[in-house]
Amino acid sequence: MKNMDEPVPVYRIKLLGVPKIRGRRRRGKSYMPWTAAAAVALLVFAGGWLYLNFFGAPASANVPSIAVLAFDNMSDDPSLGYFSDGVSEDIIAGLARAPDLSVIARNSSFAYKGKPTDVRQIGKELNVSYVLEGSVRKHADQVRIVAQLINAKTGAHVWAERFDQSGNNPMALQDAITERIVGAISSNTGQLKRSRYGEAWSKDAASLEEYDYYLRGHDKFMQFTPQGMEEAFQIWAEGMAKFPDSALLKLKMGFLHYARAINGWSQDTKEDLRRVGELAKQGMASDNLSSLERKMGHWLLAYANLVERESKNALREAEAAIALAPNDAFMVGMLAEVAAAAGDIDKAVSWTDLGIRNDPANPMLVFMKGFVLTAGGRYQESDEAMKTLGDWFAGIPLVRSINAVNLGRIDEAKNQTKKALELDPSWTAEKWRQLTFSTTTF
Repeated sequence: MKNMDEPVPVYRIKLLGVPKIRGRRRRGKSYMPWTAAAAVALLVFAGGWLYLNFFGAPASANVPSIAVLAFDNMSDDPSLGYFSDGVSEDIIAGLARAPDLSVIARNSSFAYKGKPTDVRQIGKELNVSYVLEGSVRKHADQVRIVAQLINAKTGAHVWAERFDQSGNNPMALQDAITERIVGAISSNTGQLKRSRYGEAWSKDAASLEEYDYYLRGHDKFMQFTPQGMEEAFQIWAEGMAKFPDSALLKLKMGFLHYARAINGWSQDTKEDLRRVGELAKQGMASDNLSSLERKMGHWLLAYANLVERESKNALREAEAAIALAPNDAFMVGMLAEVAAAAGDIDKAVSWTDLGIRNDPANPMLVFMKGFVLTAGGRYQESDEAMKTLGDWFAGIPLVRSINAVNLGRIDEAKNQTKKALELDPSWTAEKWRQLTFSTTTF
């Protein structure tokens, strides 16, 4: 492999004459409309954000359980109690769709309405590990909801947030806020998963269960360094030896092989990519899969199909994963690249918008929106979407360089490409081609 002696002239992309993606009408199996689709390798996995809390727990005693109490009506009008009850019921319904969470039914949790609450006592009586409580204040077209997630064993506050929304349609207000609360708690970047990591490391290695192996490995994986990735590999390999039939660990390991290959950390890229599809199929072939494991399997199969340049199949797998966890803002937003690869840019943008709306602190989702807009040839919109992003990994200036050259700003394109190589000087033209999954030559 020969290293590049100077920055890649990304502005030459235009010379390829590759047609733009044109929505659903595009045919064939080509992956991206421009050579710098290699940014997929950087932009989706090179930031620590992509795998932020990438999976949840299997269907077992380790799955977090939660009771949602009736939210208090703090409005001046007592008759608005229906609104606070409606918010609570919507949250219960939304959380019930999370594959890695057990939710107590309304009849049980609402039994405590209007009574003094001792969260630890409620936890014992309902046999739950977490309690969500809160309040609703509505005045005219303004709504403020305060939600608190509490550890039912210790009484400690895990998370609290205030949500403000305005509008004339009460049902739309209710839907908008409850969607945000559900996403904050139960998604792949949600607070419930974050609260579980310390528990795994507090256990003796001899007593580790399947889910604990997942958590320990994930903790290392989230460092998103070559060393952390290999430490995660060792933890999950040990877990798979102890639980050889674990679909959870097989699927998680599949994502690790993909991330290791895509980021250029692999000793054998071809083998790592082969293992992605293999582990996805093995995981999905397991008996008695939980909805969580099915979600993970479809998600991994979506990426496996991208490796094979089967974009239509990849999109079907992505949609299957989203159907199982429609409130998982992070997953939905990150799967937008699959929709873009299949030529459905409008769907890709809508998925990123959902992700950003319900996980607004996650810059990877903002970047993904810029990426799919660029994939669709909407360079000015992409430029606008990415204005708030810092250059924290090479994919960002690479996409900016693509936008710049297509907007006629050639000098800026060169500077952005140079900046990308300063962030990661290991990239070469050959390495670029190897990890794009594109049939285009350059």
